[in-house]
Amino acid sequence: MFRLVKSTQTLAATLAGLCLIATLPALAAGRDVSMQVADGQTVQYVSGLTWATYQSDTFSLGVTARANDKHTFWLTVAGFNASGENFDVLPEMISARSQQGGLHVFTADEVVHAQAKRDKWEAVGNILAAAGNQYNANQAGYYNQTGTVNGRYQGKQGNLGSAGNYNGTYNGTYSANGYDAAAAQQAQAQANAQNQALANNMKSTQAARMDGLNERLLRRQTLSTGSGIRGDVLINLPPKGRRGSTQIVQVILPIAGQDYPFLVRVTN
Repeated sequence: MFRLVKSTQTLAATLAGLCLIATLPALAAGRDVSMQVADGQTVQYVSGLTWATYQSDTFSLGVTARANDKHTFWLTVAGFNASGENFDVLPEMISARSQQGGLHVFTADEVVHAQAKRDKWEAVGNILAAAGNQYNANQAGYYNQTGTVNGRYQGKQGNLGSAGNYNGTYNGTYSANGYDAAAAQQAQAQANAQNQALANNMKSTQAARMDGLNERLLRRQTLSTGSGIRGDVLINLPPKGRRGSTQIVQVILPIAGQDYPFLVRVTN
């Protein structure tokens, strides 16, 4: 299925070129995921990633793994077809298992669907934020003022001489309310601008994220002779063991009617 590479240097260059197509996500905290070399495989270190590689007379194949979150990890497959035949790439035939049993291998459609659901909840959050902005703007025109007043007064009554003089102090409170149309209009315009920017930013962020996801996922396709492939597959991690323990996940890649096992080491 993949190109024969006769030297380690050429294989490393092939993997480096293919892994530039997309970048793996950051390593998730708490569980370390890495490749363990199986019989007949070698190790290559390319672009900061550890690849388990396999070579045959008709193809070369490299696989690396990295944690996605506490429950899943990414398996990245890269290689080149140097045989005289075309091969169908069938990611749905990839299988994985640990000592505890089989592990779910997500199809590309499942991964995209899960991301679309997360995007919808993100949109709900933005709608609530926009509603809050709108409510605050609606209230901006109304005002309610309260305060205190105090002072002194003095005067003279008639022609009573000093007996007609009077003075004193006064104090009290006041309140007033009303509606300022200009302030309300300004607040509405500001809220509308904020909400539009919020919506535009969310749409562009989600579109870029989905495009990147679709770009890197391994999908069913025909790999013609002399062409390369690179793609990511999402796989469930086994149930977490005791702290510091190690689990081995065996991933089976079916290629041209033959199964090729790769080992992934998971440290809890």
